[in-house]
Amino acid sequence: MGAAEAHGLACGLASAGVHDRERVWLRELLADTELTGAAERELRAAVAGLAGNASALMAAEDMSLALCLPSDAAGVAERAAALRDWCRGFLFGFGMGGKGAAAALSGEGREALRDLAEIAALQAETAAGEADAAALAELEEFVRVAALLMREDVSADDQ
Repeated sequence: MGAAEAHGLACGLASAGVHDRERVWLRELLADTELTGAAERELRAAVAGLAGNASALMAAEDMSLALCLPSDAAGVAERAAALRDWCRGFLFGFGMGGKGAAAALSGEGREALRDLAEIAALQAETAAGEADAAALAELEEFVRVAALLMREDVSADDQ
């Protein structure tokens, strides 16, 4: 799992209100890892910190969430593939919230969920034009706001 997908997973878990999400995220990320001793403890501590950061940013009142994606210096195709992977991770994490999380979504939240699923299903095509880069930047912002909207819907339902 790459960085974008892993970050999407952490944000999806946070959006769905999954209990013990750091443990769940660690389990998914380290499923095939065979570390022991100090190396395992250090990796687990680092990953737990990242999960906590993602949860805090999802819940921040100032909407300061930044998606973990390649910089603008990367090619459009690489950035588009990372955005697709982020959406895949997010959907996987949100799905772990079960039917309760999906049921808590407003009409706009359900539409955002469908849109994220469409983005997750896209094949990143090779593109390099300025128009493609601008469209991708707009899509990245849309995904960010959609994820925050879904988090808001689920957290409002919990109150």
